[in-house]
Amino acid sequence: MKITDFSRREYLRRASLREMRKREKSNSKAIAKREQRSGFFEIKCPRTLRLTAVDARKKVISFVDSIHRHVDKGRKRLWIDFSGLEKVYAEGMIFVYAEISRLNNVKKLDVRSTPPKDKVVRQVFNKIGFSKLIKCSIKRTPESNRDDVATWFCASGEEVEGEKCKNILEKYQGHIATSLSRDLFTGMTEAMTNARQHAYIKERGDNLIHTDYYKPWWMFSQEINGKLKVVFCDLGLGIPNTLPISHPGFFKSLLRQLGKDLTDSRAIEEAVTITRSRTEQSHRGKGLSQIVATIDNSEESDIIILSNKGSYRLAKGGDVRLFDFSTSIKGTIVCWQVSLPDSFTSAKAA
Repeated sequence: MKITDFSRREYLRRASLREMRKREKSNSKAIAKREQRSGFFEIKCPRTLRLTAVDARKKVISFVDSIHRHVDKGRKRLWIDFSGLEKVYAEGMIFVYAEISRLNNVKKLDVRSTPPKDKVVRQVFNKIGFSKLIKCSIKRTPESNRDDVATWFCASGEEVEGEKCKNILEKYQGHIATSLSRDLFTGMTEAMTNARQHAYIKERGDNLIHTDYYKPWWMFSQEINGKLKVVFCDLGLGIPNTLPISHPGFFKSLLRQLGKDLTDSRAIEEAVTITRSRTEQSHRGKGLSQIVATIDNSEESDIIILSNKGSYRLAKGGDVRLFDFSTSIKGTIVCWQVSLPDSFTSAKAA
C-alpha cells in the first residue's frame, strides 16, 4: 500500500514538473514574441481578401484604412498579423499588395508580419513576392506546386511596359487565338497608359503626397479552373473622378441628365460608352474601349472594372451589370477573365 502511495505521489510530482516546464516554455515564447514586436503597432488582417463581396470588401478596406491611419499619425513601424488569413482572391490580393507597396515607397515603412497559418496562402505570398515586401520568412513547401499557387504571376511598374504583358501571355501562345492574345496585350498596355496619363493627374486624397513622376501600377495573373485571370490595379483618382476632368462637357451633360443617379458604376459605364463611340469614329483604340474589347474574341469571358465605389461587369454578348458598394477602393482595378481551351489543359496534364 505504501508503494502504491509513493508511486502515485511520484507520478503527480513529475506531472506537475512537466506542466510547470510547459508553462515556462510558453511564457518564454510569449516574452520573446512581445520583445520581437516591441515598438511596432499591430494590425490584424481579415480572413478573406476579396473586393467583389459586400461584407468581405468592407473588412478589407477597413484593414487598409487602419494601416493608413497609423501612417497618418507618423507611425512607420507596423506589425501586420496575417495568421487568420484563409482565402485570397486576385482583386483583393492586388489591392492590399498595391496599398502596402505604395505606402512603403513613399513613407519608407518598417513593415513586419506574422505569416498566414493556411499553407496555400503562405505559398501565394511567396510566389508573388509579397512575403519579401512584408519581411516575412516563409519556407517553400509542396503546396507551392499546386496549380492555384504555381500559376500566379506578379508585375509592377510606372511606365507602359509591353514586355511584362508578353511575359504573361507567351505561355499561352498556340493555345489561345492570336486575336485574343493581341486584344489582351492591347488591353493591358492601355490600362498602363491610362494609369500613366490620367489616374494620377491629382492627389488621391489620402494625405499621401508624392512626386509627380511616381505613377505606379500593379498586375497579377492567375490560371484557375480552366480560365486565365489578369488583374490590373492603379491607386489614382478613379474613373468617376477623372471623367469630369478628361471629358468636362460630357460629364456636365450627364450630371444634368442623371443628377443624384450618377453613381460611380454609372460613371464607369458612361466612360466606357464614350470611349467606345469615339473609337468607332476615329478607327483607333482609346482608353476603356480597348480594355473592354478584350472579351470580344473569347467565349465564356467577362471583364470587371472596380473603380472607387462602383462595379461594372461586362460579359460576352454585351450583358452589363452595375453595382455600387458603400466603401471606396480609391482607385481602379480591372479584371479580365478569359476561357482557356481544353487543348491547353490537356497539354498541361500530359
